[in-house]
Amino acid sequence: MLMGLATGYGKTTRPLRQYLDIVTRYQIQSALLKQAPKTTADLEPIVTRVQSTEQIAMHVGKEVNRLLSAIAIERAWEIGFEN
Repeated sequence: MLMGLATGYGKTTRPLRQYLDIVTRYQIQSALLKQAPKTTADLEPIVTRVQSTEQIAMHVGKEVNRLLSAIAIERAWEIGFEN
């Protein structure tokens, strides 16, 4: 069975990272709630939003790293590199 679910094993990571994890989560949720499985048409808008959000989060993370690096360099310059 897909993803090893027949053996009771399932892989889950941050949903923003893995398309298959999103699909797995929604399919398990549907099964537990005794609802019909989600179709590709159901999942596509969700995946599109998640991918867009992930791109924004990655950009923000890079900008934060740049800012913190600049602050560290400025502080090192002010107190001297050897201290």
